[in-house]
This record gives sequence, C-alpha cells and structure tokens, in this order.
Amino acid sequence: MGLRNSEDKACTLFPLYLSVFVAVLGFSLVAPIFPLCAIGLGASYFLLGFIISVYGAVQLITQIPIGRLSDRRGRKPLIILGLLAFTVLSPLYIYATNAYLLIPIRILGGIGASGVWPLAMVMIIDKVGSEVAELRWAGTTPPSIPPWQWVR
Repeated sequence: MGLRNSEDKACTLFPLYLSVFVAVLGFSLVAPIFPLCAIGLGASYFLLGFIISVYGAVQLITQIPIGRLSDRRGRKPLIILGLLAFTVLSPLYIYATNAYLLIPIRILGGIGASGVWPLAMVMIIDKVGSEVAELRWAGTTPPSIPPWQWVR
C-alpha cells in the first residue's frame, strides 16, 4: 500500500512540477536577453530597472489576494489561468514597438506568476502532507527563534 500511495502522489505531483518548470523556464529564457531587447526598444537604464522590477513587485502584491481567491474558488483554475497568462504574454514581447509597452506585459506576467508558483507549492504541500513539508522546509529556512533563546 505504501508504494502504491507514493506512486499515486508522484503521478499527481508531476503536473504541478511541470507547471512550475514551464513558468520558470519561460522566465529564465527571457531574463538573459531581456535587457538588450528593452534597451533596443529605447529604454533608459532607469526605465529598464523599472520594467524588470515591476514583475516582482506585482507578484509580491498579488500573491496574497490570489491565494485567498484560490481558497474560495479552487487552486486548479487559477493555476490554469496563470499558465494561460504565460502562454499568451510570451509572444507579446515580440510585438512591443517601444519600451513602454513592455510595462503592461510585465505587470500581467507578474499576476500570472502569482497564479502559478505559490499555488503549485501549496498544492504540493497538500499532496505530500504537512509533516513532510515541514521537514523539507526546516532545512532551508532560518530559525524563527533567536539563537540566544535556544539555550535555557
């Protein structure tokens, strides 16, 4: 029973891993050449910094509302919408005629990323169980208790 249960979890988790991989791959393929393309479209260094950072800023702002929405509406539809955003937005970079048109594309991309990465992590934790997730996170996150309070 244990092996079958782990095989079921692996089959269930594969689409989630694939979703995160596709999202990261799309971002990783664009990142190295994006500054050159933006400068080629007339972006100053200040505008380039803004265009690049707006993606993360929007993702930071929209993660909590999208997480709450996923609790009410379900995670799968929002992950699908996030992946659809990546699919639709990626070709739009080609059609940008100036650097200012990159800003709305990056804003929508940040919203799409908020619908993929955090929700996929939560779904993975739901599937593997909180005990396993706590053990995995324990090795990667700093302790929340200051070191001087450990020894008593």
